[in-house]
Amino acid sequence: MTAQIIALRNITRQKKRTFLLGGAIAFGILVITVINGLTSGMVKNVKDNFSHLLAGHIFIQGTEITESGKTVSVIRDDTLLRDIIRDLDVDDKYLTKRSSTISTLIFGSKELMQRIDGVAWSEESYFKERLVLKEGNIDDIAEPNALILSSSAAQKLGIHVGETLLARVRTLTGQQNVGEFRVIALTQSTDIMGELSSYVHLDYLNSLINLKNGEFMSFNIYLEDMEKMDMEANKIFEMLSEKAQVYPREVEQEQTEDDEPPMHGMFGMFAADDVEEPWEGTKYKLITLNDIMSQVMSMVNVLNVIGFIVFLILLLITMVGITNTFRMILIERTREIVTMRAIGMQKSGVRNIFFMEAIYIGLIGSFAGIILAFIVIAVLSFINFGLDNPLFIFLNNGKLTLNVSFLNIISYIFIIGTISLLAAFFPAERAATLDPAKALGTHY
Repeated sequence: MTAQIIALRNITRQKKRTFLLGGAIAFGILVITVINGLTSGMVKNVKDNFSHLLAGHIFIQGTEITESGKTVSVIRDDTLLRDIIRDLDVDDKYLTKRSSTISTLIFGSKELMQRIDGVAWSEESYFKERLVLKEGNIDDIAEPNALILSSSAAQKLGIHVGETLLARVRTLTGQQNVGEFRVIALTQSTDIMGELSSYVHLDYLNSLINLKNGEFMSFNIYLEDMEKMDMEANKIFEMLSEKAQVYPREVEQEQTEDDEPPMHGMFGMFAADDVEEPWEGTKYKLITLNDIMSQVMSMVNVLNVIGFIVFLILLLITMVGITNTFRMILIERTREIVTMRAIGMQKSGVRNIFFMEAIYIGLIGSFAGIILAFIVIAVLSFINFGLDNPLFIFLNNGKLTLNVSFLNIISYIFIIGTISLLAAFFPAERAATLDPAKALGTHY
């Protein structure tokens, strides 16, 4: 019989031992696969939800210097930007324009600080399709003062669809202004993202913050493939830097020392910054969703590291178990081994039997763990946690998304195979070097 057949026979003779060792390996594979699948799915869902709330994957903000030496966030003409994007063959429906401000919403005796985004509704069919409404509809979106409010903000204010509220805002240059809005719909939101999901007409918001019709603060781009985000951003940045003044991508824009939150723009309160090196015209700053999500990615990486550490600990325990098991096997099968050696089996053949047993146990455990992981993933993906769940931002319409990397699975199997061989090496070497004459006279 070949070493493979003998090894297969041996592991089937000791079913309980094989089950325990394979089960430990399967559990390790199960844990690391599910954790990585969860974190990968969470990243995708967060990016999708953020891209919806922020209306894009790549964001370009324009800044100008006022006569008083302050910078303000404004893009007065988007011809240059559209020419650059046209070279990248991006459909116009994936382009959005935004003006933003942090306002104080006033309804009766209640007040709430809330971010409001101005939307060019007539141009943004893609954005309207992605809105998840909890109450109301967008049939009345043509009203100049129509407001789509986040459900969490509406709950805090005690306001309902159809009612009117006031919004106190700061203009582009820092003055106070007040506007009146009528709530026509509520979006599904969470406390985490409640400040990023209230929308009004771009032109009306511009009139409140002293921007003209056709002007805006941020030019945003959706991408069909988020994996190309950084690559496309680098292309845009290179083309833009050839034709206009730009902030370096590597250097974060300094924030104001004022304790108040940013009043204008996505990347900071430019209206309050002193200018050390003045410029003429518009200067652009480019940022991606990956840049915004750097802290989220750091947390995800921590979870992945924790999962991998747990996986390694389980593998270490399994390795010790395999080593001790094969030492016991060596004692139990001493006569069998030396008998095979006496009838002509080479040392390499004995080693191969031990190695093959270790590999079989590793493979059985690995494939069992992968199957269990996919079962767990399938069950979790069917659970609907609801749109009101506080972790909505990490979910896809209330459900978990688990993305399994087959490259990771292959690497885990390779690691397990390597560790299994290392664990079996010393018992296999000792078995291969047994002296048949001495071993046959030994009693255990």
